[in-house]
Amino acid sequence: MRQPDFQARTRDTALRVAMGCGLLLIAFALFYRLGSPVLFEDPNDGQYAEVAREMIESGDWISPQLNYVLFLNKPPLTYWLVASAYAGFGVNEFAARLPGVLVTLLTLLLIYRLGRELFDPLTALLAVCVYAGMPSTLVEARMIRPDSILTATTLGALLAFAVALRSTGSHRRRALYGLQLALAAGLLDKGIVALLLPAFPIAVIITVERRWDLLRVLAAPRSWVLFAMLVIPWHLVASLRHTGFAWDYIVNQHILFFFDRKLTRDSTPVPLTVFWGAFLARSFPWVLFLPIAVVSAWCHRRSPETGRPAGILLLAWAGGVLAFFSFAGSRLEHYSLPALPAIALMVGHLLRTAAEPGPTWRRFIFAHLVVLALVLATGFWGVPRLLESVEWLAQCHDLTFIARVFFATLSAAAVVALIAMRLQPLAIAPLLAAVTLSMMPLVHRGLVAIAPVNSSAPTADLLQDAVGDIPAEIVFEAPTEYQHVAGLNFYLRRRITLLRPPAFVDPPYLRPYSDGLFIDRTELADLWQSTRLFFVSDPLAPSTRTIHEIVPEPYYVLAHSGNRWIVSNRPLP
Repeated sequence: MRQPDFQARTRDTALRVAMGCGLLLIAFALFYRLGSPVLFEDPNDGQYAEVAREMIESGDWISPQLNYVLFLNKPPLTYWLVASAYAGFGVNEFAARLPGVLVTLLTLLLIYRLGRELFDPLTALLAVCVYAGMPSTLVEARMIRPDSILTATTLGALLAFAVALRSTGSHRRRALYGLQLALAAGLLDKGIVALLLPAFPIAVIITVERRWDLLRVLAAPRSWVLFAMLVIPWHLVASLRHTGFAWDYIVNQHILFFFDRKLTRDSTPVPLTVFWGAFLARSFPWVLFLPIAVVSAWCHRRSPETGRPAGILLLAWAGGVLAFFSFAGSRLEHYSLPALPAIALMVGHLLRTAAEPGPTWRRFIFAHLVVLALVLATGFWGVPRLLESVEWLAQCHDLTFIARVFFATLSAAAVVALIAMRLQPLAIAPLLAAVTLSMMPLVHRGLVAIAPVNSSAPTADLLQDAVGDIPAEIVFEAPTEYQHVAGLNFYLRRRITLLRPPAFVDPPYLRPYSDGLFIDRTELADLWQSTRLFFVSDPLAPSTRTIHEIVPEPYYVLAHSGNRWIVSNRPLP
């Protein structure tokens, strides 16, 4: 009896050590040089970083501002989190990115907890490895936007629902409090879509399981008191403070935006093929396992470990997110992010199943690993050529070398995984995750390479040197998505005059402040003759434009790169 006990303790100790090393590796990857590079324009890191900075500067946490003018395009939770980080660590890139990293850690914890709830601890650990082993997880953790929070709140809401599904009494009440908290945080982060994404899988499970008792509980108004207490105050105060906010928030930002009829249409939706292509790329390298993982989830609609409707929940979750945004006319490429935890759980359970006695699933996994190794080897040659074919990426000369090292390393890891498959199938996910996480310095080097052509920081540095102590106006030729000025605001720490975009329609809440935000071409011509100014052209405009089409004469070019011109109306001293 003592020998088996000793072996069990040894296995438990080894598992704890492995988990501890895994946590350290995840922490290393997420926090590695978090304060660099500078903020990007795509995605628009500057928007969230600058609104939070102005929130700290003004002390007004109810009415967000951008370029020192009211800005109510998004709910405030992301701004609140970044502003809170500023309060603790100062206004800098590290603080701006810190909430995203912490939310990613929370997402990994929630994946583990939901994996245990639906399956077993081993499946939960494998799902965490799958999610952490997606390179997109490392990159998205450093992006400052609300979609990572939406992913965590969707995951949290479904975890709370799964607990409520098998609980009664006080345990169910606590689970419903968790559901309300997650949905409230999602609503304050991203709006009504945060309620719709978890609502579909919840409705599917209630229907399939015939849990009309739980439906009656959820339909009772008293079940949503905490939710109301959390979401009503900000929405009510914002509506009372700012005329037109309620219509813009409900109708314009949600209903019209879904059908791509928002006034003004300040984002360009991507085609359905791009949306799905981006989803598959974000699932890399596990995307090759996705078809068989879906089949496995369907075969295990009810978890063999817990007897709960795990496969149904995960399929409804991932399928609901992807279907919803596939039908949305305003879809953007990153809108598939809330589906990724469901994919991680499906792949994690597939790998767990492959480790059990019986050759069928193991053969499928082995075949997929062979294909993955071939795809990665092909990526070693193909991806650098693809990068060189994209005009703005071709300017980042270091990217081709980085891509080759990245794909060569992962290809070697896939070969090692093939060998490990014969010995220990459970090692596949930890192995690929560890290799991906250990390459964070390489991923960071790639982000640094992209920064000079995807950030307003170099432009701000040039303007700072040129303007110095000279009294001068800075005019930015705003695209329709005028919040692209935010990067200049952040790095110059000042208000920028905006040249009104053609055919721009002011949202109702902005109309009282519009004249203080924009100038037109006539006003620009007057300023050009009367005031010393520096002009920055629209970074999203076609690169074929000449400077003669953009500004009056005389002009003096300070810099020209791609589609961005920086000029002055007077020669520098």
